[in-house]
Amino acid sequence: MKFLVTVSLLAISSCFTPFRGDGNPTKQVELKNFHRIAPLIWRSSGPTTKEQWLLVRDEMRLVNLEKPAVVQLCLPDECPGDFLAPELGFDVYQFGIRPSTETEDPIEDILDEPDGTTMLLIEDFLATRCSKSPCLIHCFHGCDRTGLVSAMADVIANGTQKGEAWRRAGQICGQYRQPFFVGLTKFWNRWTPTLR
Repeated sequence: MKFLVTVSLLAISSCFTPFRGDGNPTKQVELKNFHRIAPLIWRSSGPTTKEQWLLVRDEMRLVNLEKPAVVQLCLPDECPGDFLAPELGFDVYQFGIRPSTETEDPIEDILDEPDGTTMLLIEDFLATRCSKSPCLIHCFHGCDRTGLVSAMADVIANGTQKGEAWRRAGQICGQYRQPFFVGLTKFWNRWTPTLR
């Protein structure tokens, strides 16, 4: 009986070891702000190496074998490792939002869109694709743009109250990386989920 329990525990623990696509254990791979926020939704900074993308893919496969998707919030060429995602079996969907600076807050631009197209498309994607197959949400740092969209995902996928979702998303980076982004807060205060 003791042998059976030991073998069972070893089998279970092996499920949580990062693996490369060829089934061999890989060195421990770190990816900033990598967290699972809903049954099929993860968030992180932009993976830059093949090992980081494999870590994401292998963790997703422990939960669901459907083809994973990437909700990419970077602009084209902003996140240098994104070219690897399709080669490793990810579907990539780009919803580019410019990164904020001390003088520019692109979320303000999105708030000024007459029909709110960008955020409605993201919300629809979270409610449809990310409810059936694994999704990774990322921008460059995995904090501000990713924090906003992952808070939306928390509300949509988990039914979390808005205030709690906002608090949890900000905690992952210690806080929103640059608190002067008033557009993030403005958008969040105005946002009401349409697809619950």
